[in-house]
Amino acid sequence: MPTKPAVPSQEINADAVAQYEASNVETTATPAANSEAATEEDWFVFEEQDEHH
Repeated sequence: MPTKPAVPSQEINADAVAQYEASNVETTATPAANSEAATEEDWFVFEEQDEHH
């Protein structure tokens, strides 16, 4: 059975949220190894059939 829900022990205040939102995030650019394969990939498009009621 799932555990009983509990209230988090730490309170979140506006200053902590502002600091979190203002913090810098480091991103790294990774070369897409499959970028060429993805562009050459076949996609199947099926025409929509008219519904007859």
